[in-house]
Amino acid sequence: MMHTTRADTSERRFEIQCKLEAEIASLEALKEAEERSRKLTNNVVGILSSLEQRLATLRRTILPVYNETGNLQAQQQNPSQQIIYTLAYLVHNL
Repeated sequence: MMHTTRADTSERRFEIQCKLEAEIASLEALKEAEERSRKLTNNVVGILSSLEQRLATLRRTILPVYNETGNLQAQQQNPSQQIIYTLAYLVHNL
């Protein structure tokens, strides 16, 4: 039968204490990394929200211009088509 001595117990306790301290240090590093990640996530969310708002504003600004451009193009094509139809009519009827 083996008996544990006071030295064996102290040595084992020291090993456990060292492992515990290493785990605590790892846990602290993990907490710091999590905090940095949380801050970065919040910053990215803020940037994306701002971008979304700016894009919505741009869309509200550009959409009327886009629609008016389409209207102007349609108005420009109508006289051109009328001239073509008139010329075709004149060519066939003269």
